[in-house]
Amino acid sequence: MAARLHTPIRIAPAIPSTSLSRRLPGWPRRRLALRKTPGGIAQDAARSGKALAYGVAALALAAGVWAPPAQAQYRQEPAGRIGSGDVIRIFENGRFHRCSAAFFDSNRNMLRIAFTAQREYGLSIPQVVVQRGQPLRISVNSTGSGNHVANAQGNQGGRAWRALDLQTVERMMDFRGPLMVQAASTRYHWNLGTSVRNVLVAIENCTNRAVGWR
Repeated sequence: MAARLHTPIRIAPAIPSTSLSRRLPGWPRRRLALRKTPGGIAQDAARSGKALAYGVAALALAAGVWAPPAQAQYRQEPAGRIGSGDVIRIFENGRFHRCSAAFFDSNRNMLRIAFTAQREYGLSIPQVVVQRGQPLRISVNSTGSGNHVANAQGNQGGRAWRALDLQTVERMMDFRGPLMVQAASTRYHWNLGTSVRNVLVAIENCTNRAVGWR
């Protein structure tokens, strides 16, 4: 995101920085080398092992940030592919809101991992049936990674969603194998076709381009 010396410096909107490269001294910032191909966005494998930059979620999302499409004027457009999923740009009420990577399991259940213009990460799954009065908690894990649980921010309009906090995002960067998500008694497995690390970088890059930060 650094400006070249011979071009004017572009001032980003006055919002708190949540990228690890700005929060942690010595953390090397990079952009995942993604290129447009006839099949969409693909990784540059020669650089995939280098250090990366990614945004980190705020500990809680403001009310309505992950509201389902029925609650706002909603539009989405394709932005490429990452692994086995599609990267999409999402607009609400006529303004860009977030980039999301969408994946389907064998039963066509959709997982979405998103990065918003407010620099927040989130995850959504199909709406879950819970007992009346019981809070919904959504956990994410992968083989050998431990279980990372948080309360859902919503469970309506066909989708359940939660924020991804700093600790969860850091652990997800090391996930290997299928991404497993459990909500109440419902458990899903999604094969992403790439690492969670690459998915998180791809959606941050997509959002950064959409808001003009790179």
